[in-house]
Formats: sequence, structure tokens, C-alpha cells
Amino acid sequence: MNKKYIFIWVTFALLAVILLKQGGKDQLRVIMCDVGQGDALLITYKNTQMLIDGGPNDKVLGCLRMHMPLFDHTIEWIVATHPDADHISGIIPVIKEYKVDQIITNGMMSKTKVFSELTQLIAERHIHETTASEGDMFQYEKERFLIVWPPRLPEQQKQRENCDNADTSSKNEYRQNATYSSTNACSIVIKLEFGDFSALFTGDLEISQEQILIFSGKLTPVTVLKVGHHGSTHSTSQEFLEKTRPKLAFISVGKKNSYGHPTKRVLDLLSAMNIRIFRTDRDGEVELETDGMRVWQTDGWYHKISL
Repeated sequence: MNKKYIFIWVTFALLAVILLKQGGKDQLRVIMCDVGQGDALLITYKNTQMLIDGGPNDKVLGCLRMHMPLFDHTIEWIVATHPDADHISGIIPVIKEYKVDQIITNGMMSKTKVFSELTQLIAERHIHETTASEGDMFQYEKERFLIVWPPRLPEQQKQRENCDNADTSSKNEYRQNATYSSTNACSIVIKLEFGDFSALFTGDLEISQEQILIFSGKLTPVTVLKVGHHGSTHSTSQEFLEKTRPKLAFISVGKKNSYGHPTKRVLDLLSAMNIRIFRTDRDGEVELETDGMRVWQTDGWYHKISL
């Protein structure tokens, strides 16, 4: 057969598979993109997407090109959990390649070059920017995103400076020995709800703020937990896991990173509670699919593994 016709048939077959995979099924997909030492998570439902962080580089683009619907070049929401470079650097090339309707930030400023570039780009593209606070909600049909953290800014305060809630019990040993950075402490924590499926994305939240959430009584069991701060020693307390009771844990982390992430303490805690662990340094990109009741790990285009 003529090579030209072989190419046409192969292209047609690939397009057909992609369209079947990305069609308007009433199922939601959560993808932990493999971006190295950083975070980037894509939630896609029908033709609507939320990207939570963009990682430290442009590797996130490959993830988006693979998982965005074929003719969809709009991302409805981008969440920048906090202004650290390993979370926001990749947002810049995303904004340059895709139309972005809204960007959600924690309201903190940074003096870094990457933050300045991102801020300028948001202004140039006239992207609507929202400062997230607990109680805010974003919704499309059956998928709902609830902001769990950070706390609301006082009306007279325009810029968030810290998230060390003074109203929380001073007896908390983690607060007394806090070692967090202010940017990590103010990381946006967002809960996804889709039927009986739920996921909690924690940015670089650390134990001091986990304790505040525990005492608030707002934490509930979830299906998936995105482990805070790449599994560092300053995140993911046993009490936090006991409150959230995840069945699956996502850890976004670079291979042989210099920080020692994820730490043995965190891995041991997760294993002791029989929580299945997915790590980008070991598993690469991870994709889950749910109809709101059942959850599968997608392995390639067709094969799905029931969890």
C-alpha cells in the first residue's frame, strides 16, 4: 500500500482513538502531570478544565496536549496555590499557549523574576484574577471545587502576608515549633467533589496549618489526597491523615531530588494506613478516571484498572 495512504489511515485511527477517549463522557479525570520537582495537576470534565499549579518548567504543556480535548484551547481555571517557582513557572508557557478564563491565587506577592513575569502576563492577557479564601466555590455541572484554605483577608487588607491564625489554640505543639515559610503556610487548599468521589489538593501546606484545619472541624474523608509539599518532613501529620482518610495519595516529586522528598516518615505513615501511593518520580504521569462512584487508574488509551 502507498505510504501516503498508510499515513492517512494511521492518522485517522489515532484521531478516532483520541476523540473517543476525550469525548463528552460524563466522567471526570484527574491527572498528576510528571513535571519533575514541582506540582501540576489537571482536572478535566467534558470541555472544562482546572489546572492546579504549573510545575517548574514547560513540561506541563506536554501533559495538557495529551489530555485536553482535541479542539479545546481554553482552560477555565488555573490555580496558583502559592508563588513559589516550582509551582508557578510552568503557568507562564500555559498562558502563552492557551486561553485562560480565570486565575486563582492566594493573594501573596513575591519579589522573584518569575512572579513578576507571571503578573505582567496576566495583566497583558486581561485574565480575571481572584484571591482565594476559605468558603469560595467554583462549579461546573456536577464538579465542584471548594476552597478550604487560606482564611479570609480582613476587609482593609488587600495583600496576604501570613496565614498563622492567632485564634487557634496556643497549646498546639506544631504551631509552637512552626518552621514553615509564609508562602507555604498560605498555600491554597482546594477540595474537588464529584458525586461520591473527592480529592484534596494541598499545595505546599505544612503541619502547622494542617492542625488549624483539623481544629476547625472542616476536614472530611476524601478519595484522593495530594500530599503536601512533595512529602517533606514538615507536612502530612498522622492526625491530618486520620481526618482525611484518603484511599489514594499523590506525591508530585522529582527523581533523585536534593531535598530528600518524599521522606521516609511520610511514606511510612501512608503505608501504615494502607493508602495506595502514586509518585511521579517512580510512576511518571498518573491518571485517574471516575464516574462519581467508581474510580479507575487509566493505563494507556483503553485498559482501566479498578482501584
